[in-house]
Amino acid sequence: MERRLWLFVTPFALLTLILGVLIIAQYGTAWLSVSGWLHAKLLLVSLFYVYHFYLWHLVKVFAKDQNKHSAKFFRFLNEAPVIALLIVILLAVVKPF
Repeated sequence: MERRLWLFVTPFALLTLILGVLIIAQYGTAWLSVSGWLHAKLLLVSLFYVYHFYLWHLVKVFAKDQNKHSAKFFRFLNEAPVIALLIVILLAVVKPF
């Protein structure tokens, strides 16, 4: 089940990456260099990709039945991206810097 979910989400991650690069290319590097909020957003989105591949690692660990993490760890792992996503949305809407 975990593997299917990961494989379901991966195409959307790739689509997000492609569309993000196209938007940046369309607006140009001058816009990118003066948009501080976008740099913070891109950093957070990059961390989402790291998170995504870490979850793949955990899927493999579960498949080998070698999980050593507690339920509390997985609750945090589930909730932290929601907070980061809210920050990404706020950065895109408010553009504070």
